[in-house]
Amino acid sequence: MRASFYGGGNSFEGKWLIEVAAFGAVDLELRGDIAVLRNTYGQRPEGRRFECTASVPDYPVDLRVRSVAGRGNVQIIREQNNSPIIVRIEGVSKGESQTLELAWTVERSSDNSGGRSNAAGVGSNSNQRRDVANQAERLGPVFSPADAMRACEERIREQAASRLGAGDIEFRNTRMDNSPDREDWVAGVFAFFGRNRSEVVYRFSCPIDLAGGRVRSAHFEEAAGDAYASTSRRTPSPAEPAVLTCQDAVQARLDRSGYGNVSFVSIGLDRRPGRSDWVMGNARAERGDRPVRLDFSCRINLNTGNVRTLNVARR
Repeated sequence: MRASFYGGGNSFEGKWLIEVAAFGAVDLELRGDIAVLRNTYGQRPEGRRFECTASVPDYPVDLRVRSVAGRGNVQIIREQNNSPIIVRIEGVSKGESQTLELAWTVERSSDNSGGRSNAAGVGSNSNQRRDVANQAERLGPVFSPADAMRACEERIREQAASRLGAGDIEFRNTRMDNSPDREDWVAGVFAFFGRNRSEVVYRFSCPIDLAGGRVRSAHFEEAAGDAYASTSRRTPSPAEPAVLTCQDAVQARLDRSGYGNVSFVSIGLDRRPGRSDWVMGNARAERGDRPVRLDFSCRINLNTGNVRTLNVARR
């Protein structure tokens, strides 16, 4: 969606008013005067209204979001400088819409330039440049790619010790996933050597909260085919999109319910007759510093990739 402007514009502050019809969860990616809706799970979203007083600058200060109308939850999940802002919308009832307001300010320059600002909306004096630099450092990602990959490997190592027992692990081709909509994921393969030194290769993945500095969850499964092939060039199995969609939906449900440190112990297609569109599994998580075991299942529309039914229950 491209914004329609009102109010004459202001280089030092601005507001966006956005109305979205969404059932499930939606990520709203914002930059300049463009908003992109990305479906996380549920039905395809629809943008109904997008009005701005000004384009969002590359270095906004005091960025904030609030719900104006609707019963869903809205929160900023990414606000790194000079990159798109991402707002997540969840919990909107079917047939309803959610309206949110995003607002920001940019500090005024106190030099003799008369308040002129550059293309990013930033004044030219040294104090303001310092403030913007401090803001960039504060809002920058806590995890570097190397930190993210190392943290994912540690989480996978913990899961492997629990699920596979004693043995040695050799990680291969750990990388940041550059697939569309998965830029905050780590993926790769590892070889597990058991007591008899036989080698079994597994593929693994972790969605990462780069701004929060944490691994949101971790999952691995035995690799099929060429275990040494690059994970970025292999052809995904037909089951993979459904499994990943279910994993994301379960993760979002647990996040909303206050669970943390989520680890997916098992996840895969339900092989029972008549349930070819179901994904099921179990996970570990923590809530209030107490470990919890959970069973979950998702019914997936295999044509659209949407989650039809989601069930999560404590054991």
